[in-house]
Amino acid sequence: MISLKNILLFSFFSLTSAVFISCDKVDDPYEGVLVSACERIPGAVNIWGDTANVTVKKMIIEEITGHTCGNCPPKTALIIDWVDNDYKNQVYSVAFHATTFAEPVRGYPADFRTEKGTGLNDKLQNTSAPVAIFNRTDLNGTGLLVGGGKFNLEFEKLINNGALDKPRIQLKLHNQYDETNNLTQLSITGSALEDLAGDFTLIIYVLEDKIISDQKDYGFPAGDHITEFEHRHMFRDAIGSLDGNAFISKELNKGEKVEKCFSYSIDSNWNIYNCVYLVAVKDNSTGEIIQSDEIHASNQ
Repeated sequence: MISLKNILLFSFFSLTSAVFISCDKVDDPYEGVLVSACERIPGAVNIWGDTANVTVKKMIIEEITGHTCGNCPPKTALIIDWVDNDYKNQVYSVAFHATTFAEPVRGYPADFRTEKGTGLNDKLQNTSAPVAIFNRTDLNGTGLLVGGGKFNLEFEKLINNGALDKPRIQLKLHNQYDETNNLTQLSITGSALEDLAGDFTLIIYVLEDKIISDQKDYGFPAGDHITEFEHRHMFRDAIGSLDGNAFISKELNKGEKVEKCFSYSIDSNWNIYNCVYLVAVKDNSTGEIIQSDEIHASNQ
């Protein structure tokens, strides 16, 4: 015969076990679905991507710039205005410091060049600045690069032609930030909004925002320059290649999902509280970026 004491003990341990199991779960604000691409990191802070516009198509503008490019600040300002204001949470930017305009020289001692950013610039055979790539799309059949004088024209053309309409895939981003071990663990889920055929890769940019340093500006008197310029969305690294990491192979039918997990440690010389991961899905058959989103590297 089971005593009342045993029944109470059984109920207590059952309730306790249930609490421990539920604490191990990562609550998913996206339709209540549990994120499972990454294992749970005990004690890590959960950070979520954009939960409001998960079915909106988004764009990435990759700019090539440098601190001795005097024409760059006003052209960069155009992009930043789109990102911060007119198309907030729909348009993102990446600033690669490359070409001779990014070399350290007298008055401009910082070196913001990166191996991967320089590699992409070399692949494009580019020597100019400012230039930009819009969703890695060949806009006029003349290549990916758009000169600074045409930023506004080509951007407006893209918007008018539906560049932010009809997304083909939905991205859900979840990051676990382990401050003790300086580790972020990024879970990326892609849900097909239409049948996707072919191979698609994930480009994961590591960006640092609001870096204060020198910058030439031809709007200043000759021989003078900006000593405390705020460099925005600076490319620091990529998780894997700038050609992307394996994501979708051969096909993903409408309604199906694919999940990937990536771990990364932010360089201690960077301000992690100003760092984000910008994620892009690239169609390998065309080279075009078909969707993007970003997530903070740490809790702010």
